[in-house]
Amino acid sequence: MNKQYRIKKSNEIETVLKKGTKAYSRYFICYKYINNETTHFRFATSVGKKIGNAVVRNHTKRRIRAAIDTFNLASKKMDVFIIAKPSVNELDFNGYVQQIKYLLEKLHIID
Repeated sequence: MNKQYRIKKSNEIETVLKKGTKAYSRYFICYKYINNETTHFRFATSVGKKIGNAVVRNHTKRRIRAAIDTFNLASKKMDVFIIAKPSVNELDFNGYVQQIKYLLEKLHIID
């Protein structure tokens, strides 16, 4: 996924956390914020140290990005922030896709 679809600034992530709506599962917490200032979908991920060392955390972030890439979200004008919980280590890639799809449906991002 292209870097233009990522939220980089911490104040933008704080806006998503404060003003956005929240959905959660056993593996992820997901925040959605309708942002009319952007022309496309943007997202950020957070993977804490409880998940594992740097290699495991980076692997988890790559899997989250790949799972989000499976959905056609580029035309949506919103920001999404996904936080991984420590239990995410139990999932394989299909589990990532299913869990993220569940959260995106719960937040009415996809149908």
